Amino acid sequence: VTRVRSRHVAALAGALMVVLAFVPVLGAAVAAVPGPVLGGVSLVMFGTVGAVGLRILARADLTEPRNLLTVALAFALGMIPLGAPDFYAPLPAYLRTVLDSGIAVTGIVAFLLHLLFSHTGAARHRKESAR
Repeated sequence: VTRVRSRHVAALAGALMVVLAFVPVLGAAVAAVPGPVLGGVSLVMFGTVGAVGLRILARADLTEPRNLLTVALAFALGMIPLGAPDFYAPLPAYLRTVLDSGIAVTGIVAFLLHLLFSHTGAARHRKESAR
């Protein structure tokens, strides 16, 4: 939103959050911010993250079957906690902690499929180049 892309700004913001966590007076000042203000800020932040994700997807070559399958499976499996909230109920609590979050499932599935397809695609490319 602000177009500030400096890692120094991100590091400073992280350090500020650590200070806020350990200094109760500063933490109380942040806690005094009204809920609707935090809700508005959260709405803008998550909307921006979603829009950036869409921009990344728009640049992806979805005519490539591996890319399309990665996006499709990540989205579909990430929707399970929304569509079937008790789907992971039989699993142990430590797994449900992660799998009950659609965002976590989507990220994990996309990451693992990318790794899988990168390695299988690289091996196939080496075989074809050797011919």
